[in-house]
Amino acid sequence: MKRLFYSILFLMAFLPSANAALPVLPGFTGRVGSGDAFYIRLGYGRSAGEVGKWYNDGHDNGYTYTGLMSQYYRDYCSEVFSRGTFSLEGGYNWQGRFGFGLNMSFTPVAARWKNSITGEGVRTDRGRVFSIYPEARYYYICNDALRLYSSVGVGASFLKGFGDKKAKAIWQLSLAGIEFGDRLFGFAEFGFGDVYDFLRAGVGYRF
Repeated sequence: MKRLFYSILFLMAFLPSANAALPVLPGFTGRVGSGDAFYIRLGYGRSAGEVGKWYNDGHDNGYTYTGLMSQYYRDYCSEVFSRGTFSLEGGYNWQGRFGFGLNMSFTPVAARWKNSITGEGVRTDRGRVFSIYPEARYYYICNDALRLYSSVGVGASFLKGFGDKKAKAIWQLSLAGIEFGDRLFGFAEFGFGDVYDFLRAGVGYRF
């Protein structure tokens, strides 16, 4: 058991330095991927399901009064949807293994009201969700050609529109992410939380 424990410690100490020195592809030395650098990333992802709940929770689970037809308010319901979440990140990679940054995102949201009996449209309300959260990232593999990571962030979101303003605490977890390229790179990640669900992708630049 002791031998296994010491072997694991040895590997944990050896692998980061070995990973920084060994190229994944010919011509890539790991100088950028495994070093300290500032970075920015622009991304687009699938909006989280929690976005629509903000509107529905404030309107009796999806029902509301509609003009002078208030006596028939239960004949009207909403569909909440968005065009996705746009994000801008800035941060710092430390020793290639860690990333610390600030994520700002914008999600346009719309609620389409329709008659639940006839299916005819009544009106469409529009709103915006702004989110901001610090994020910490850990890279399992880091070199010029390829970086694999996971990340977690906690912050706040602000809903504006629908005649209402709300704020709430949020969290976001990226279970698996990949960055590919040197200074100019692309990225894609899979995760879930209050900002986006499942997939987000984009481009970035490392200074």
